Amino acid sequence: MAGGSLDGSGNPETGYMVRGGREMDFTYENFWDLFQDIPALEMPAPYSTLDEYRIANDTDPNYSIARLIHKQGEIKDFSQLGLSKANQLALIRLLLKPKEELDDITIEEYFDDSFLSSNFWTFWRTMFAFENWHSLLEFKLYTHRFLHALDGLNDMSDGIPKIQSV
Repeated sequence: MAGGSLDGSGNPETGYMVRGGREMDFTYENFWDLFQDIPALEMPAPYSTLDEYRIANDTDPNYSIARLIHKQGEIKDFSQLGLSKANQLALIRLLLKPKEELDDITIEEYFDDSFLSSNFWTFWRTMFAFENWHSLLEFKLYTHRFLHALDGLNDMSDGIPKIQSV
């Protein structure tokens, strides 16, 4: 199946399952459209699965007081992303590169060790299941898609506006 996190499975008779937590923010227009057409499981009609999700998301937002752990359980200082100016420029250059220039390049071939040991990379790779040897192009595409989420990487908060009903 094409696409990094398209790992859902199931069928109409027994239901569908999507593994793990998903970043269900306003960029998932198609998913929201689907959820609004599925009747709610635990709420009366005319509520939809989208309504249930919004209520759960609004009443129990994500937040972590310990995003990084080290030294056998100590909370690591994660208040900074830890990107040097050179790392920031490399990231900006990547975002501006045409995807045709990124064929067969890995993340570790493009970024140096200081980037790969930064809090930013630890947050990003654990949120989106990246490895250093993964495709630089895939990383670029995810970064474009989730750039708005940078604000909440260090504590798992979304830091973005709530979806408004239309």
